[in-house]
Amino acid sequence: DKSDNRSTLSSSSNFLNMVGNYCMNYIFPGSFDPFTKGHFELVKRISKFGNVVILLSSNSSKKNMFSVHQRKHIIELSVSDLENVSIDVLKENVPVVSYAKMHNGILVRGLRSSIDFQYEQNIDWVNKNIENKVETLYIMSNPNDVVFSSSNVRELIKLNLNISKFLCNEKVEEYINSICHHMIAG
Repeated sequence: DKSDNRSTLSSSSNFLNMVGNYCMNYIFPGSFDPFTKGHFELVKRISKFGNVVILLSSNSSKKNMFSVHQRKHIIELSVSDLENVSIDVLKENVPVVSYAKMHNGILVRGLRSSIDFQYEQNIDWVNKNIENKVETLYIMSNPNDVVFSSSNVRELIKLNLNISKFLCNEKVEEYINSICHHMIAG
């Protein structure tokens, strides 16, 4: 019966509208030291479904190569052509999961391997103890993007090797090279 199909389609549309209105922001947190082509590809994929907030945060267990201002600028240069994408900097002493709750968001994390999954699973357990209503969406990286880790880029920079294939565009490469030139000269 065609009326049953219309009813089901109408219910599905209403459900999608409710979900769409509720899940307004996909929060993609990270230290992004620096933001790589792998990060970009993930943001590009997520932005097809709604608003993405790239949340620049600090990781106390990492010593950053680039300042917060420099990392933010690298992200701006990387995602300037994408729609539905904004950048925010997490305030000190605010857990990422609390930011997601305040901004009606779902956390998004990229996974390259089972090692990433184990790491992220532990973070999710901690997050659930802080804000149990915030969900985390895990997205598998494309196989070609697995090598695009920030730590790999930092290591190549230290060795003064070409990093262009790990970055989003020439503007980002030029900016990073100018920073590194000042680090070496300074």
